[in-house]
Amino acid sequence: MIAVFVLLLAFAGQVGPAWHEPHLMAAKNYLARGDFDRAAEALEILLSAEAGLPPEVHLTLMDAWLKLDRADKAAEAGERAIKAHPKSGPLLKRTGHILFRRSYTNPRAGELLENASRILPQDPETHHFYGQWALLNHREEAAIEAEQKALALSAGNDAARMQIYTVLAIAQDKLGRAEQAEQAFTEALAANRRLRSFDPNAALEYVQFLVRQSREQEAQRIVDETLRHVPQFGPARLERAKYLSAQGENEKALAEARKALELAGSDPLQQRAARAFLARTYFALGQEEEAQKHQRWIEEHQK
Repeated sequence: MIAVFVLLLAFAGQVGPAWHEPHLMAAKNYLARGDFDRAAEALEILLSAEAGLPPEVHLTLMDAWLKLDRADKAAEAGERAIKAHPKSGPLLKRTGHILFRRSYTNPRAGELLENASRILPQDPETHHFYGQWALLNHREEAAIEAEQKALALSAGNDAARMQIYTVLAIAQDKLGRAEQAEQAFTEALAANRRLRSFDPNAALEYVQFLVRQSREQEAQRIVDETLRHVPQFGPARLERAKYLSAQGENEKALAEARKALELAGSDPLQQRAARAFLARTYFALGQEEEAQKHQRWIEEHQK
């Protein structure tokens, strides 16, 4: 009897695949085939059947919901997962980032990302996510601290450094530190120039900083560079239009603004900015019919 008991213990101690692994593999196969509904369904059943499954299972479920454009369900899955694994850095990071993308001002997103950055001190992306949240929630010093940590961990990654330096520059500018802001903007632009695909939005932040500093000619040099890389970038066209208008070249300004409006597509913020400029300029030129057309659009699309 003792021998049988010892034998059973020996078999119990053997290392083999956990029972959930074939089910997880099946769900991953569904994901690979693009069958996201079945992947989500299989994982939900798996998680409801067993409470102690590892974070990887929860993360895979969140991926399935995100593939289905159901960020709400992914966030719900993440919150359930955190209750089971409150110290899992990857779960805190993923859930916090999902919540952040859904609402930049969500305090829960900031809480999760801040906690994740403590648990994952060597993960630059986590620090960067928290830095972005802090910047957009008026916590500039926290943003600078987080992004400096991300920067120290991102040597050789120009795409990451461009984004990090841009956040640092905006935060320093908001704190009234123009010199530090410009240094960061310069570094961001240098990294941007080394990328295969130039990021026009990052460059635009530098343009707008220079305009606020009344350095319009320097700003226009970056506008010109941006449009050489990305000629279909409407906001840069609008910045050029504003500059031309200030120089009294209203016809050229209108042409650039009309191009900016055309390039805005269905983006309501870009459309509003271009139409506001067009309305003001047409009014100034006495072309009230054209001005009213754009003014009516703005009034009809008030939030």
